[in-house]
This record gives sequence, structure tokens and C-alpha cells, in this order.
Amino acid sequence: MPVHDGQGKLWAVLRTPKVGAVCRLLHQVRPTKTASDSNHTRKRTQSRRANAGRGDEAFTARIYDSNEPSGIEGSPSGLDGRREPLNVHRARRDEEPTERNEMKTVTSVSGGQSSAYIAANYPSDYLVFALVTTDDAKCKHPDPILRKMASDKIGRDFIGTLEEDTILQTIFELEQWLQQEIYWVAGLPFEQIIDKKSGYLPNIMARYCTTEMKIKPMFHWWQNTIGEPVEMQIGFRQGEERRAKNMLDKCVDGLRQFGKVGWQKPVFPLIDNGIKRDKIVQYWDDIPLPFAQQNNCVGCFHRNALVLRKKFDDHPNKMQWFKEQEQRTGNQFKSEINYTNIEKHRPQTEIDFSDWSCDSGYCGL
Repeated sequence: MPVHDGQGKLWAVLRTPKVGAVCRLLHQVRPTKTASDSNHTRKRTQSRRANAGRGDEAFTARIYDSNEPSGIEGSPSGLDGRREPLNVHRARRDEEPTERNEMKTVTSVSGGQSSAYIAANYPSDYLVFALVTTDDAKCKHPDPILRKMASDKIGRDFIGTLEEDTILQTIFELEQWLQQEIYWVAGLPFEQIIDKKSGYLPNIMARYCTTEMKIKPMFHWWQNTIGEPVEMQIGFRQGEERRAKNMLDKCVDGLRQFGKVGWQKPVFPLIDNGIKRDKIVQYWDDIPLPFAQQNNCVGCFHRNALVLRKKFDDHPNKMQWFKEQEQRTGNQFKSEINYTNIEKHRPQTEIDFSDWSCDSGYCGL
């Protein structure tokens, strides 16, 4: 089997148009371990941090023959070592014990840089990702191999997502880089959820889309996998304290509820440790994982109309889906303007998406 002599070369291969085939190869060569083995998970994360000061040799990534031993305990073969930039800020304090309490920990991975930063720097027992799906063939994901891999993850046929297509590549590559399994969950396709609501579209006053497509499937996964209150690590950064407060205000006795069941205690390690967006961007600059410009649905009604107009240029098939839902139901996502009129606005040629972060305090799981 060919050997890649450098981490940069390997990730350069991963980011070619044949990324799906390479991801499948990685999964075949090195099956990811289950996240339930928390000791191995924590050892891998601690080892990753310790390697940060050992020079370039520690960061060389190779795909080994299956008969050749791997440097990671408990794994028969595979990708040995993940490159991490030297002298980067460590979110966890060195003196902080790994076992903070008896609760199991879960990191909700959204596909964005902040939650990925937590997954990389704060060991947790489980990583979970909620995928928004659609049955619309016009939104079909272009890579058939990634579609098949996503179908296997969610346990049903996957056609496409109303988030950026990059998010599938992000989650699969992040899983390989972390060497920890990421559990996938998915609710019903968005169209079916709207039909169940008799055509009433989600909006700023009734944000049922997040509940149905993220919270509810994640809750059912928790019931089947853990079944006791967990500490949920949320990727809100310093400066987003209001988002954290909005989430905490919904808690009962310190726990977020689904129905009448208290199931997660939200914690915000980035806020607690003063981590701002620039520190997170700097961290990922030297680690070539692909990230979307913005995660969550491209046509989310929380977004400014100027941003949504730019999305019509960047993701026309997905934005047409939002426009068509308004047309077929006779309702609107945004009370002040419909998506047909947003599309008619003058094109937005230059927008810095980092200036338009979501502040709903609920969807950024």
C-alpha cells in the first residue's frame, strides 16, 4: 500500500474531488472505535496534546498495511498521528482533571469550527451530529459515495441536505482526524415535517425545525444509548454569553428538558475559558479540514435578507427549495418579506459571513 510521507500530502488528497473514495478508504483501513470506550478516547486526546511539542516527526501521518502495528493503543491498523500546530492555545487547563464529575459527557458537533474545536481539545465520551435532510432531488448531494456513507450513518436513504454540502465532508474528515466515532442522527426530511404541521412554516416565533430535526432525534439517540443525564458541551464562544443564557433559562433544575424529561446539563467551555472566534480560526488554519462558510440551513429565516440574497447565488438549488415551500403552503418563513422578493434584490457581491453570526441561542448545536 502506498505510504504518504507527510500530513499535508494526505490532506491534499482528501480535499480533491474524489474525497468520498478516500474517506471510504480511511474507514476501511482504520475502523473508528466506539466512543463508549472513554478511557481510550481520553488517552488519544491526551496523546494528541502531548505530541504538540515533539516536532514534525510526531505529526507524520501514514496509512499502514493492516499487518503493521499502529501507534494508537487498541487499534489494529491505520492512520497514526494527527497533525496539530505547534504552540497553539490549549482550551483545557493543564491542571484540570480529566474526570470532572460522574456525568458522561457529550459534545454536540454541528459542522462548524467552534464545536470541532471543543471536540479536539475537550475529551468527551460521545460525539453526536444532527443532519438536516431533504427528499428534494434538486438538492441531491453531488457525491454518490458520500451519499452512501451518510445513508449508512443515519440508517435510511439519504438524498441531500439543506445545509451546505461541505458539511458531510467536514464530519467524515473530522471523525478520522479525531480518531473517535461521531454518531449521526436525523429527523424526518424537512418537507415531511412541514406537512405534519399542516403547511405552517417555521419562523422566528415557532422554531420547530430545530426541535424536530436536531433536538428530537438527538434526544431519542440519548435515550437508546445513554439514558441518564449528561453534560452537553456546546460551542458558544466568548462574546456569545447571551446565547448561553437563553439556553440556560430554559433549563429546569439545571437540566434541559425534552417533554418532561431532564436529559442534559449545558456547559460552555469556550466561554468559561475566554476563547474567542479569532483563536478558533487560528487553530484550524494549520489543520486543513474543510468547513462551510456557515453551518445550519442555508436558507435559515434567522439570517439577514442580504445574506439570504447572497445564498441564492451560492446555493441556488437549496434556496429555491425555501422559496418553493412558501409558494406551495402560502406561508412565509420571515414575516417581513418572502423569499421570492429576497431573490429579486440586487445581488450581494461582497459579504463577510463572519459578520452575520446566528444569535438565536438555540440552533447552534
